Amino acid sequence: MATKSKSDAGVFVSSEWIRKGKDFANAPRYVHCALRDALAVPSVVDTALFASPSASVLTFLATPQIPTLSPGANDGATVAVRDFFSEDPPCLPTFRALRELPVPPIELINELFRAVGLDGRPDTTELAIFLSQEWLSSDHINMVCEILRTDIEANKDLCSKHVIWDTYWTQLLQQKYAHAMEKACSDGVPMPPPCDVLPPWMLAFGERLANGELHSIGIIFNLNGAHWVSVVVDFEEGQILYADSMAQSMSSEVHHLLDWWLTPYAKERLTVTSLPCTQQAVGDTFSCGICAPNAIAHRYFPERHPLIAPDAVDGARMDLLHRIWDYLQHLPIEPSIPLPDVTDYDILGNQQTVGDADPTTSVDVFGAPVNTAICPSQPAAPSKLPQKAATKKRIRVEGTAKARSAETQDSENVLGRREHDEDSAFNQWQDRLLLGKGADRLRKRPAKRQRKAKKQKPPRPTERTFAPNPDDVLSSDISSSSDSDATNTGGPAAAKTGRPRKLLLDRLTRPLPPVNGKSRYSCAGKNCTHRWQGRTMARVLSHASRCQFLSSKRRAEAHKASSHNAPSARYARAVAELGQAVAPDSSTEQPPTLATAASSVFSASQPISARSTDAASAKPKHQLTLNVVAGKITRAWLKAQLDPVVLKLVCCNGLPPSVVESVWWKELWKIANPNYSPVSRSTLEETQIPQEAEHIRQLQIELLRMQSNLTVTYDGGANKRHQSYYTVHVTTAAPDRQSYLVDVISGSGVRHQAKWLAHGVLKVVDTIGRGRFSAASSDSTGNTKACRRLLCATIPTVMNIPDPVHHTNLPVKNTSNLPFFKEVISVLRRTLKFFSKSDQAFEELAAIRDNLDIPRGLEKIGKTRFAMIVRAAVAMRRCLPALREGCSSGKIKVEETNECFLRDSASTLTFETQLNQLLSVSLPYAKTIVCLESAQCTLADVFLYWCGIASDLKTVLSQRASGIPDSVKSEVRAIFNTRWSEMFEDGPTDVHLAAVYLDPVYLKSDLFKEPVSDPPAKSDPGARIKHLRIFKRVGKYLVVLLGAEVEHGDHPLLHVPEEEKRAVKKRFFSQLMAYAQDDHPFSAPHKQGQTVLEWWEAHRESPHADILAALAIKIYSVMTNSMPDERTASIFTRLNSPVRNRMSMQAMVSQAQIQQFYHTQKPRATVSPVSAKRFYELNSTLREDTSLRKNSKHQRTEQGIQAKLPAIEPDGDDDDIDDSSGDSPAWLDESVEHCGAAAIFQIEEYINLESVVLHDLLSSDAPDRSAASDGKKEAATDKLAQELDGADTDGEVEWVFDFDM
Repeated sequence: MATKSKSDAGVFVSSEWIRKGKDFANAPRYVHCALRDALAVPSVVDTALFASPSASVLTFLATPQIPTLSPGANDGATVAVRDFFSEDPPCLPTFRALRELPVPPIELINELFRAVGLDGRPDTTELAIFLSQEWLSSDHINMVCEILRTDIEANKDLCSKHVIWDTYWTQLLQQKYAHAMEKACSDGVPMPPPCDVLPPWMLAFGERLANGELHSIGIIFNLNGAHWVSVVVDFEEGQILYADSMAQSMSSEVHHLLDWWLTPYAKERLTVTSLPCTQQAVGDTFSCGICAPNAIAHRYFPERHPLIAPDAVDGARMDLLHRIWDYLQHLPIEPSIPLPDVTDYDILGNQQTVGDADPTTSVDVFGAPVNTAICPSQPAAPSKLPQKAATKKRIRVEGTAKARSAETQDSENVLGRREHDEDSAFNQWQDRLLLGKGADRLRKRPAKRQRKAKKQKPPRPTERTFAPNPDDVLSSDISSSSDSDATNTGGPAAAKTGRPRKLLLDRLTRPLPPVNGKSRYSCAGKNCTHRWQGRTMARVLSHASRCQFLSSKRRAEAHKASSHNAPSARYARAVAELGQAVAPDSSTEQPPTLATAASSVFSASQPISARSTDAASAKPKHQLTLNVVAGKITRAWLKAQLDPVVLKLVCCNGLPPSVVESVWWKELWKIANPNYSPVSRSTLEETQIPQEAEHIRQLQIELLRMQSNLTVTYDGGANKRHQSYYTVHVTTAAPDRQSYLVDVISGSGVRHQAKWLAHGVLKVVDTIGRGRFSAASSDSTGNTKACRRLLCATIPTVMNIPDPVHHTNLPVKNTSNLPFFKEVISVLRRTLKFFSKSDQAFEELAAIRDNLDIPRGLEKIGKTRFAMIVRAAVAMRRCLPALREGCSSGKIKVEETNECFLRDSASTLTFETQLNQLLSVSLPYAKTIVCLESAQCTLADVFLYWCGIASDLKTVLSQRASGIPDSVKSEVRAIFNTRWSEMFEDGPTDVHLAAVYLDPVYLKSDLFKEPVSDPPAKSDPGARIKHLRIFKRVGKYLVVLLGAEVEHGDHPLLHVPEEEKRAVKKRFFSQLMAYAQDDHPFSAPHKQGQTVLEWWEAHRESPHADILAALAIKIYSVMTNSMPDERTASIFTRLNSPVRNRMSMQAMVSQAQIQQFYHTQKPRATVSPVSAKRFYELNSTLREDTSLRKNSKHQRTEQGIQAKLPAIEPDGDDDDIDDSSGDSPAWLDESVEHCGAAAIFQIEEYINLESVVLHDLLSSDAPDRSAASDGKKEAATDKLAQELDGADTDGEVEWVFDFDM
């Protein structure tokens, strides 16, 4: 066999190429490289003769080692440097000439590069990305990593201890992990270790970290193909440092990946902490590729590479391009580059030249400080660009500053800076050449103001903390600027004669210049644009009582005056006055009159406290009749009685006020009682309804001021006129849980920010009293979530409770967006759309349903209700027999999806199977939402229902017969794990777990799972504590809650002097230990029908349980959701219907308040004792539709009798499939963030999903009760052997759970 030539292997052999007659033009690339290396100047000679390769031409000519010869002279005499430069001004081409030059196509450019031997060089089209605001891809990140790796290798202290990975390695690591996870899930086996998955060279990095040879690894990950983040694995400090320029925490996917890879090599568990990183500015969605490597560079070179300023990222990209180009040209990378302070918008606006620039400091791509002063020893080189752009060019500088030589001074005089007036056409061409399409926007935009440096965010704590951030505390002066009124100047002087002036009107309004001789007034509030042509007391008070621009004092005055004139208030005063002035004949018994009826309606509608103060004292001692008074008194008395009733008739039934102007309405009263003159529409709508609403608000506030453990909830919306608002509700403590719409914050004309919303809610809280509130709840959108955080920081005694209903709806959206369920949801939507358009098909389906005894029809996917996709799927499954009957018989032909409803067809079986699969993984969430919407739901119920979801999902996913692929099962688990962590693991509070632990029934049950470890010794004080791990976690939260009450609350038991605080903390520890060990007095059993709240109230007076009981009562008293705001939004929707789309915000709010206050409520269901309400105990249509025992109407009736607890059902409008006014929700067509894959449920770490507590919790059918007792729990035997002594007696009390076993 012939020996293979070395040249064939890509190695240059001189004997095979030199003097062999070969064509150099067609030679391979390695031959060209060999020739280039042979002709290259040796580095020693290069450094000695030419100094720095990046030096300017002027510096090169001024080097004394190189003699310069005069052109045409042979005497060897040197000449001045200035002679090498022309003194003629540069000749710039005209814009027209440049515009006429053809631009060659990219194929021709690439062909030219290959022709001259430049193939293989860096692609300039890729590097051009650095001169734009485009997102950097993995190729660009690899270039940056290579430069950073070169800097580390050049440092003797870092080169052998620290490594930088490029994106190829991180992508390979992610791919290997994902493939192993998917295979483990499909095989049903545990996740294999890294040694069985990763290649040997990658495992070597872990071994080097473990033996100390390698200290850290810098890694850049890509999240979802759209965002770059940085990770530094530091084994020397035992940390994983994470940096995200979008200020997000480490994703669970990256965390699990690092934990799986590094755990075999780490002696102790690595803690995750934050890595300082520049935060992207608002609107910046492209600089993560700059900020991520800068964070790693700052980690290794903190002084040399400070963090980039947020407004200097564009300049950093330009500098990065310069460094990459020099590296690719085999030039040394220099650490510092002089650069003027360039920002995004002044890149073309600065006319100052480099030489005139003041010494300032900028930052390169790795954050290196840059001195923009020109070094005296190296004059600036002339630029090829016009002077305007030359000022922005970055010039490399070598050496230190020295005195300028005479020769350099002469050359600068010769090259003096010339300023030219360039025509506008060339300026535009130059701008477009540099900036592309962004030139027009940047040119028109004014100079950008210098932005203040953002505060460096504190590093994220390694442990979860519940203490509020002091920076979130709102100012004590809520809004001093907005809580003052405009000065009322120019008003008319007080007249000495005539009708007296109303001073309140003068304080609430200010005069405007008259128009056409008519007086005009505007609101006295600053920035308020409301105006009147002439002013009446009713109209002014109607606006002033709710105007957010008026001061609190003026609003209170308007509120009081408006409430005083309300129809109900007038009626109460009339009853009192007539009762004192007229004494009826006691000898004759008069029949009941309308006065009695109106009084009873008003009294029955009032709260208990209001009845005792107003109505009870105002009612006459004897029955009044209309025949004891005459004349004007009779008419006034009749009007006082009927006006409130008419108002309630209109508002409580949702009638438009225009009904009082109807001819038939007036005819009715002429026949019924001609003495009564009904009010006009304007009086009812603009005067009486706002006054009645203010009167109701006053009664509500008086009641709430006598309550404790209140919950404030809020939510936003808008009416048909696109006027935005935020409703604010206050709910009383359990067991009553009565919700009141206290205020509506108008959002028109203001910028919706979290602080603005928090100030508005805080005003409502202050009206009632901060000490009376214990919780704040809302959904977790941007503003509402931040507002909740600000409120809880300002009032530390208020618990931060995210709304569980909104949160439970999120996994339904995630599940519906899985690709596996896209087909069945598409068929469902197309079928519903067909029936909403076809009246004939709708009628045929209704007739078939009646014959088959199917109670309800199809339901549309509503926009405003929760889990309506699940309800629509349940309705579709319910109607499948009717659909098959209609489509098989030919009576119904569904467009596009008819084959899915033909009897005994493959498509029918497939569709039914997919529909059942969708419902099997989404129904637990829908059932939980029905349970959580109840006003009687407790915080413990929230936790238990989510445990019930995991229990049901685990049962479904463990069944092979379900037909769900293993990959989809992994996605379903990941969806639950993600949403579970957001609510209960990484949420703002641990109050849900604490509530479960403080229920003695669950404490003694098998709900909590004990960790697999050696049991504690009997002599150990913690041996008798039930669920020690949960005990520590709950204790950590409860001690923070106790500290807030002691330091900031006004609870009579907990608010103690400074010298008693330590004793309170010690008593709390003692009581919590006794409760966890089932010692006296907590060993007392539950009484028959006693709730957990009543059980703790029974321990309130015990000195051995009072402190823990106070915290437990607070936890079990508050409202758990923000459903009052959702119900009010439904009332707003019905009032502000399309036919009443011109209704004002104030009219809508006033009528809703009156309707809520006077509307007859159904009897409230009592809370099921001890345990959470099970789903089959609720009288819900969803329970009926998912029950397996619903074969006949008789059985459905029996089940309805057994389910005595009413559930909150969706509005009837949402269920009507015949309503074709709206389309399906937009989120069905939007992409939702993928949650990844998971092999197990995260909750199983400490929750037993097979517990009897969770058994049948979300079942639609009651289980068969068979005699099976779990046996008695083993009673506690020994007393606590060790007291909690040894605490310091001096110093400030630290409210931390310092219990240590």
